[in-house]
Amino acid sequence: MSDTLAQTDAHLARMFTVGGPALPPDAEPPCTESPDDWFPPAGTNNLTTHLAIHACRGCPFRVECFTWAADPANGVRHGIWAGFSFGRYSPDLEFINAYRAAVWPKPAAKESAA
Repeated sequence: MSDTLAQTDAHLARMFTVGGPALPPDAEPPCTESPDDWFPPAGTNNLTTHLAIHACRGCPFRVECFTWAADPANGVRHGIWAGFSFGRYSPDLEFINAYRAAVWPKPAAKESAA
């Protein structure tokens, strides 16, 4: 298995694995309580960021959150979404871009008549 494929498998496994008890269905996502924790300054790798990522793992809204954040139409370029770090220097950026390309492929450019 190639390194890239293994990394993608690890990301997918992380995305769909709940690391703790699920929240009740009527619960609000934890990010609504303190949204600033999910939008750390660019390049920040601190305890708050790690706690935000960990809190996402038990969230029942995780798949919907990731799908919404990854949709290019929504313009997400920053923050912690579904336990993934969205940002220019994110370790998850390769996976996020591969997901976007697979789900929302760019239309082929039309050839012009010469």
